[in-house]
Amino acid sequence: MVELSPFRAIRYASGGDLSRVLAPPYDVIDAVEQGQLYDRDPHNIVRIDLNRAETSDHSESRYERAAEFLSRWQKEGVLTLDDRPSIYVLAQTFVGPDGVERTRTGFFSKARLVPFDEGSILPHERTLRGPKVDRLKLYRATKANLSPIFGAYRDSGGEVLGLIAAVQKELPLATAQQGKVRNHLWRVPEGPITAAISAALAQRKLYIADGHHRYETGLAYRDERRAAESSPRPDAGYEHILMFSAAVEDPGMVIFPTHRLVHSLARFELEAVLTELRRYFEVRALGPQSERAQEALAAEKKNSAFLLSTREAKHLLVLRGDAPLGAVATLPAHPALRELDVSVLHAVVLETILGVTPEAQASQANLRYSKDWGEAFTAPEKDATVAAALLMNPTEIEEVIAVAESGEVMPQKSTFFYPKIPTGLVLYPLG
Repeated sequence: MVELSPFRAIRYASGGDLSRVLAPPYDVIDAVEQGQLYDRDPHNIVRIDLNRAETSDHSESRYERAAEFLSRWQKEGVLTLDDRPSIYVLAQTFVGPDGVERTRTGFFSKARLVPFDEGSILPHERTLRGPKVDRLKLYRATKANLSPIFGAYRDSGGEVLGLIAAVQKELPLATAQQGKVRNHLWRVPEGPITAAISAALAQRKLYIADGHHRYETGLAYRDERRAAESSPRPDAGYEHILMFSAAVEDPGMVIFPTHRLVHSLARFELEAVLTELRRYFEVRALGPQSERAQEALAAEKKNSAFLLSTREAKHLLVLRGDAPLGAVATLPAHPALRELDVSVLHAVVLETILGVTPEAQASQANLRYSKDWGEAFTAPEKDATVAAALLMNPTEIEEVIAVAESGEVMPQKSTFFYPKIPTGLVLYPLG
């Protein structure tokens, strides 16, 4: 069963407008944005969640400084520990990459950590070792969760959505503008509403939308702490992790695509590639207009289709009904995964035709990613190392759930749940 419950959050004592002190999740912050966040406010959460490297650092310096900031800010009253367990409702009003304004509403709680094979909390993506090592060092140093896991649950009857909607009639505890996203946070102290939410979620499954590395790190940290304890403590902080949960049916629950940029290939000849692609796809030449190309791809949403952008031309690729997929050894066997656009793209186009191995994909030796259509569309013209960009339609939420239920996992960067949950609204002490 899923166990979500109230917790005593560490949060900014000032409340009000927190725009200057919040940050995106650590894994989407590059060096430029990290510097901008440092300059924005001396108490920006980035100093704890993604501390900046210094020339005199040893391997643990960044994590030690993060812990020092967390401790100091609590002593100085910048951060405070709430007086009683609560859940925290977050509404995010945003304009997505498609230009449409939506609002997504969910809540922060602590979630009891359980292995994926128990079947109540389920992943859908592969993870890499590197990010988990980094987060584990941060957990050890700070004994806190800073960036939440993002989980999705079914709520077809609107039961949980109704409970958290009632809370939003009051003035919010805090607000923050992060780019095109307006965040509003409410606190719900432990009581009948939190009990009803916990009871409702106990009967459902939670599908990890974002934060797979952090969840697996939470399990590893929990096991470390258990091994160090002389006797088990079922209610210890490290038995749980910070979770943001939102309903699959929420009108703001949307997924956008992550496009693939193929770079640094030893050889790429467009005509030879197109000849190979025609074995599997109907190949249609398109004009150079970005908007029309995007419309053409979206029109093929019910099929496996991609937009191939190169310096020479743009082509729409639509999977043929008689494509010899049986000969593609790396295409997954399970139907929940086999028919996904991202599976076809990786197995057929990247691996079989372009020769980008799974190892090269994992290390990004020949592959990197872009969430921006315009950036990906023009990348081959602006970057001589990019041989081709492969642009995609978004994965559907029901496809994500089907993969999670099957026990399979998608390639990395298969989904882009938007917007991200900001770091710094609530922190979870691990004890």
